[in-house]
Parts: sequence; C-alpha cells; structure tokens
Amino acid sequence: AVVDWFAYGYAAKSVKDADKTFGKGDVRGVIAPESANNAKEGGSLVPTIAFGVPGSASMALLLGGFMIHGLVPGKSMVTDNLDVTYTMVWSIALANILGAGLCFAFSGQFAKIATLRYTLVIPAIISIMMVGAYQASADWGDLFTLLIFGVVGWTMKHLKWPRPPLILGFVLGGIVEDYMRISYQIYEWAWVLKPVCAVMLTLAALSLLQPLFTRIFIKKEKVDIFAFSAPQFRMTDLFPVGLLGVLMWALVSSFGWDEESQGAPQVIMVITLVIILITLSNAILRRGNAGYSEGSALDLSSDLGSLTRTSYNFRVLEFFLWLCGFLFAWWVGGILVASALFVIGYMRVRGDESLRMTTAYVVVIGCLIYFVFDQGFHIAWPESLVRTMFPELRGIIPTI
Repeated sequence: AVVDWFAYGYAAKSVKDADKTFGKGDVRGVIAPESANNAKEGGSLVPTIAFGVPGSASMALLLGGFMIHGLVPGKSMVTDNLDVTYTMVWSIALANILGAGLCFAFSGQFAKIATLRYTLVIPAIISIMMVGAYQASADWGDLFTLLIFGVVGWTMKHLKWPRPPLILGFVLGGIVEDYMRISYQIYEWAWVLKPVCAVMLTLAALSLLQPLFTRIFIKKEKVDIFAFSAPQFRMTDLFPVGLLGVLMWALVSSFGWDEESQGAPQVIMVITLVIILITLSNAILRRGNAGYSEGSALDLSSDLGSLTRTSYNFRVLEFFLWLCGFLFAWWVGGILVASALFVIGYMRVRGDESLRMTTAYVVVIGCLIYFVFDQGFHIAWPESLVRTMFPELRGIIPTI
C-alpha cells in the first residue's frame, strides 16, 4: 500500500540515525508502516459505505459483497442498515486490539519465523508470487513484466537509486492522470490556482527542496550552488541517461495522441525530465558534493555481510536463472509441474534439504495451488506445451 511507504519514509526522516538502524532490528521501522497500514482501513471504509466509492482494493471487494447481499452504499447504510455499519466498525476496532494482543502473546514464536532457512521460505514465496502475478489478467505478459521489473529494481538498488518512488508512481500514476484530465476538462489550467490545489502543489515543491533547506537553515551548512568540479562521467550515470532517453522518446510519441490525452503525461514527463537533468548534472559536475545516499529515500541500505560484490552479483544472476527456469517449466508442463520442479530443485540443489522435507513441501505447495487457486479461484491457466501436444490431458490435470 502507498501509505506504508509514506509512513516508513517519514519515520526514516524523523528518527535519529535511522539510516544506521532501520533494516537492522530497529522496531520503529516496522511500527511506522504497520500502524499506518492498520489505520487506513477505517478511512477507506468511510467513502465505501457513504458513497459507494471504494477507498482501497480490499474495500472494492467489500463493495462487491454489498451488492451480492443487496446492500446499497449511501444513506441506507447509516439508517436502515446501521447495524451492519456498526458491525464493520467494531470489527476493525476489535481486530486491531486482538491482533496486538496476539502479537504480544506470541511475539517469541513469531520472531522465530525470521530464523527459518531461506531455502524453506523462497520456494513458497516464488510459487505464490508467480501465480499472483499471472492471475491478475491471466496473461504471460504479466510474468515477463515481473521479471523485467525485478531486473529494474535490482539495477536501481545496485546504482543506489531509490525504488519506492517508482512503486508509488506506478500505483498513483494512473489516478493522477485521470483526475488531472478531468480537472483540465472542467477548469483548463485554472485548476492549478484553486486553493486546495495550490496548497498541495506548494507542499510538493517544498518537499523537493526540503533537503536543501535542511542543510542551509538547520545544519547551517554553507551551500554553494555554483561549486562545480571537473566533469566526471561514470558507468552509474548510464541509468539516468537511459531514463532521459526513454522519457524523450515517450514525450515525442505523446504529440501523436489526441489533445485530451496529451496534457497530463506531457506535464509529468517534462517535470521528470527537469528533475533527472538536475540529478545527472549534479552527479557529473558535483561528484562527491551531491547525490543520493543509500537508505535516505524510503529505501533500505545494502548489507552484503562477508560477501564480495562479485559473489553477490553471481548469486543475483543465479536466482534470476532459477526464475527463468520456473517460467520455462510452466510453459512446458503447467504450473503444478513448474512449482514442483522449482521446489525440488531449489531445496535439494541450492539448500541441500532432506528428501522428506522436500517431498512434504511439494505436496503442500501443490495442494495450495490446486485447491485454492485452481478449484477456489478458477484461474484460467495458460496453454502449456504438454497440453497442446496431448489435449486429452485437459480433463485429467486442469492446471496443465
């Protein structure tokens, strides 16, 4: 959820020495996003009940439940069906109380989960992650997108570019574009001068300048914006150069769209181009004086431990090949075959787990995929190579 990242970012900015303690056992780094995640449910419930406008993805599901049971959001929910509304309100309140109590009571047992070997955790996470990525639109493109964004995320982490802003932009981008288009259609560019919009845009601008203000007015540092050094171009600068190229291509392409569709994307792309140009200029002309420090922008700093960078990169490549192998096995034999082969291969080859543990794991993951995702959610699995060659297997093994 977006609110999680904002809460974590605020905690990382406001807690002293957060860049040294967050991600290394400081419980405040967990309290901030989790408390915000719980708090948002009440706020999301209000527009869902009062106006029929879901405040989150979970509330959209709740709205669907309303329709199934004949409940109409609006005035009737606070008059005729007030008991249902109070039930939901008290459910959220009691859930938080009970959840906190259970966490306190079993905190020791829950903490032991962190001690599990990664070879026991990764197979389940990857299998469910692959199914979750596919089930959204039942298209192979989602799985390829998962891999591509995984590579992009690793590249950004490797080059010390914060990843959460990309996630926030990806989630909020469509919403911003839709409402910006609506505002333009109603007010044209006069919407920028509306009081609420003006205040929000001013706050956004101040947030961008906040690091500079902190250095000047709080830390009392002497900042010389013209303190340029000899240009130094490094391989890490290829990433912002690539972003510039992509944005320029997108900006030029947008001029071929209809007029109503051009406004919001072009404004966003121009602003982004300016920010990237400033960032790239700082990196090249002010090397050592400016730049992104890892762990300072909603992100966690890297801790390789005793691993060398070469060993780390090799493990990243190895894991990427495991994921590619999972997709290849899925294409050949279906999701059940792919998950079974992945679990067996990863646990036996990578983790040297016992045959008994591996077999039990395969059975559990297989039952989860078959009974929950296939029989429960009725996911339309893609045609595998085996299913294409032997159509008679469709009625025997539906997940092929």
